[in-house]
Formats: sequence, C-alpha cells, structure tokens
Amino acid sequence: MLTTKEAQKILETRGVKVAYSTIAYWVRTGKFKGAIQEETPRGVVWYIPQKSVEGFKQPEMGRPPKESGKK
Repeated sequence: MLTTKEAQKILETRGVKVAYSTIAYWVRTGKFKGAIQEETPRGVVWYIPQKSVEGFKQPEMGRPPKESGKK
C-alpha cells in the first residue's frame, strides 16, 4: 500500500505530472481501486494499492467535445 505522496512519485516517473491535491481528489472520488482511508494521530491518511497506481490511466481533462450538427 502506498500513501498519496508515494503514488504521486510513481506517477511522475511515468510522466503523469499532477499536484498532490489532484491525487488526493482522485482517491476521494474512487479513481484508485481498493484505496482505503485510515485515521492517524495526524489526521486521515489514504493508502492506495500499488497495482492500482501502476495500472492508473489519467482522466481526460477539460470538457468533452461538442457533437457536430447539434445545438
């Protein structure tokens, strides 16, 4: 299991450059399968399975393209 900071470092080695806050958002919204939340004296910590990070595909950014011919 990896912390969000460790997951960020692994993603960066694969060319996925994102802010820590983005990874934290992805974890909270279920983009990393099997991630668990644990309460610690310093606050909530998320742990992400390494397999989930290694198989991660970055979501498309921005709005989807409009369909031609429709208003």
